[in-house]
Amino acid sequence: MGPIAEAFPHIAGPIFWLLCYSALTCCGYGKKFWPSWLNLRWFFTVFVFIYARVLYDISVLAPPLSQQWFAELFWWTKFNFMTGLLWIDTPPLSLDTLQHHHSKINVIDLHASNTSFTEFLKMTKDNALTYNNVIVLRDIFSQAPDNKLQFLNTTEAFKKYMDLDQVYQTMVFPKNKQHKVKKYTFREFLDLMPQTDEQLTTLMFHYGFLESQKWLLEQYENLWEALGSGFTAGTAPAGTAYSNYRSHTFLYHGTKYRTRLHAAPPMDYFLQIANTKKWRFIHKRYMPYLGVGELCLKE
Repeated sequence: MGPIAEAFPHIAGPIFWLLCYSALTCCGYGKKFWPSWLNLRWFFTVFVFIYARVLYDISVLAPPLSQQWFAELFWWTKFNFMTGLLWIDTPPLSLDTLQHHHSKINVIDLHASNTSFTEFLKMTKDNALTYNNVIVLRDIFSQAPDNKLQFLNTTEAFKKYMDLDQVYQTMVFPKNKQHKVKKYTFREFLDLMPQTDEQLTTLMFHYGFLESQKWLLEQYENLWEALGSGFTAGTAPAGTAYSNYRSHTFLYHGTKYRTRLHAAPPMDYFLQIANTKKWRFIHKRYMPYLGVGELCLKE
């Protein structure tokens, strides 16, 4: 990556705001489209109100005037101005500063035998409930015993039901080396996936896999129908009931694969078919201690 490409993220924010301001005020052109009050002072006022709202949420967490209280307020101030506007990384706070543990994530553990899928969906759309909770609905196949998705727990089962000639872009992680992107037919992928000694061959965040496999999509939608819900995460035409949802598929073998620290801005529903997965959640209010600014900028 050249010096210009490396510098661009740091100047993209200021350039964007300069262009917006110029479009509104320069050379009289903005007056044709925007009222006179929509000027730099207006933008600054709106930003101050947003900034004050963010800082209020933070100021009530740690004991007032403590070292942690000042450190977190200052970090969020730098994050808003430096990372948010200028794309300059905000270094994390030392964990020694974290003396008062003000936030935690709880797990709400539900079972499909006594909680309907519709009730589960309603709970997940409650912003106040999901802010500090992860909601899990277990054993949904007990309510859809004829659905064949539950049998996709071996490569042989995938070969029995799936279209093996479809070609997919995969992520390959050689041992102690940089990952690579490679294309394989699904048949080739299934042969490589169990070979985990020297590399991991995976389908990660694949947005087209579900829709590319007719049998899989049919079983997937039949599952939601059996659970009494029209919910679907499949890609749908704009304007339809399901156009706000998008599927993404993860397929790998064993437990060696892991992801780096990351966050998902939209709401996610995960349906685990087989294998095991260990989740580590960190409350968003602890961002000052994670160093996520650098991760975001590198991504």
